[in-house]
Amino acid sequence: MNTPDKKKHNRARQQDGTPNPIDIHIGDRMRLCRCLRGLSQEKLAQQMGLTFQQIQKYEKGLNRVSASRLWDLCQLLQVDMNYFFEDIPQEVIRQNQERLLITEIENEIPPTPRERTSEAQELLCNYLKISNHKVAENIFQLVKSIATIHTSAH
Repeated sequence: MNTPDKKKHNRARQQDGTPNPIDIHIGDRMRLCRCLRGLSQEKLAQQMGLTFQQIQKYEKGLNRVSASRLWDLCQLLQVDMNYFFEDIPQEVIRQNQERLLITEIENEIPPTPRERTSEAQELLCNYLKISNHKVAENIFQLVKSIATIHTSAH
């Protein structure tokens, strides 16, 4: 339950009400690619089943582009998904990371350390390289047992 003195965190907007800089960046990249392809806002909107006003809002960062719409954009504009995230200014990345950290602290959500994710990926890659099925099974059971003991201890 929200208390009157607590502001609701809105990922789509900055604290001052301006659009999220990442949404603005994606909109800028969308406009650039659309223009390079010689498409008007009206033509792109028609191809996506939207109004040109919606394209305008996306391009200004006023409305966020959903994952499914971003996928459609990639298909229509013939670009890789990474295109929309390339060249994000370091300052924008830093601000966004700070905002995420503040949100995690406010919501008491412990951050997931990237090192653990990297270690887990490396562990899985190495596990998949084990050709002896019995050895792999034993390692699997060992890790499972350790995790069970660790989980029940906390």
